[in-house]
Amino acid sequence: MKVYEYRHRAPYFTSRILDGYFAGMRLGIFDIETMGLSPDRAACVLAGLMKVAPDGSCVMRQYFAESVREEKQLLTKLFTDLNGFDYILTYNGKHFDLPFITKRAQRLDLAERRLRPYNLDLYLCLNGHSEIRNLLPSLKQKSVEAYMGLAPGRGDEIDGKESIALYRAFESAFDETEKNELRRKILLHNHDDILQLYKIFPIILIALDVGAAIVYACCGDWKHMTYWLAAATLTATVTF
Repeated sequence: MKVYEYRHRAPYFTSRILDGYFAGMRLGIFDIETMGLSPDRAACVLAGLMKVAPDGSCVMRQYFAESVREEKQLLTKLFTDLNGFDYILTYNGKHFDLPFITKRAQRLDLAERRLRPYNLDLYLCLNGHSEIRNLLPSLKQKSVEAYMGLAPGRGDEIDGKESIALYRAFESAFDETEKNELRRKILLHNHDDILQLYKIFPIILIALDVGAAIVYACCGDWKHMTYWLAAATLTATVTF
């Protein structure tokens, strides 16, 4: 199992609503790649976790199993690092990523099987509290990115299903050049999922702050309306 580490610079996004719950807490952005949808039969072969600091520095780690036999080693390291965060940002993490790795940890009899960070799932935010679900054919992350104008920020051209096929080819390949190229494509897909998820984050934060401003405006509370609108404007200024 190998751990790849990358460093990025990105604005630290926040909002008044977010600060009310998570001010001063450690944030991580999280995504996994698996060999199927069922944790009873499929292994987790890649996980990405990005630490975001208030100064704009981001450190991403990717935990890559060189074969499915290294899954236990991958999950052991991953659980340790995940539990170093207070909350994590995911996309459909509540229904897929987190239950998947928890079930795999149980099946592999890991010593550490409990995840402590709070999960902030952007898929649930969009599906339950946004009209965007009525505007798009699906709420797949790439579809949402395209709708929000974020598609140019992505370098990979594969989806999760193609990632499975590439990993199978990676395991069976003997040529080192071929293996390196297959690994690169798989890692890039996970890497871009995480970076793009962090770009979706502030757009939702802006919408939340604007929503709060509208509520206060409807109540005739112009002081608080101005406060929340200013918060949204600040986030938009930092983001765009």
